[in-house]
Amino acid sequence: MKDFRNEIVHEYTNQNLIDLFKDILKYTNKLFDIVEKVKCYCSKYEQR
Repeated sequence: MKDFRNEIVHEYTNQNLIDLFKDILKYTNKLFDIVEKVKCYCSKYEQR
């Protein structure tokens, strides 16, 4: 994720942005899955 974030920050040309947006769309569902897992994990310890 860190590398992906760095790639987003440092893309400048239009073609690179098009490719970058394709990658972002490809990984969006995976990121949402990770967020849900983190929320579930945190909720276990929130109730204590």
